[in-house]
Amino acid sequence: MESEVKYKVVNCRKGYVSYVGQTGVLKEKTKGGFSLLMGGMDYPIYFHEDEVEEIKETSPKTPFDTQVGGSHYKDMAIQPTEYILKNNMGFAEGNVIKYVSRYKAKGGLQDLQKARHYLDMLIASEETK
Repeated sequence: MESEVKYKVVNCRKGYVSYVGQTGVLKEKTKGGFSLLMGGMDYPIYFHEDEVEEIKETSPKTPFDTQVGGSHYKDMAIQPTEYILKNNMGFAEGNVIKYVSRYKAKGGLQDLQKARHYLDMLIASEETK
């Protein structure tokens, strides 16, 4: 299914001044202009290309697009939490990934020690099985 292309009327040459500021859905693009279906109308209205501008839709932000308290995760190609969730990892496994991923940008040696601590806990848990 093709998405609708929306345009906003920015000025009018003819008597359609009341359409300035309103948006319409592209019905047909012709040489030099656009036929738009304006809100609630069954028939298109023609506008010259300099009378309208396309409304660029932006995709909605996800929680992975922002970070509270720094940018040490947001600047990564794949955030540790996203990787952890998509791979159904547990708490200890996730912390190993988290601390190893961020040690250069945030906690240095202490983050590596934390990662080792969680890894040691995982090893101990596996040894008791």
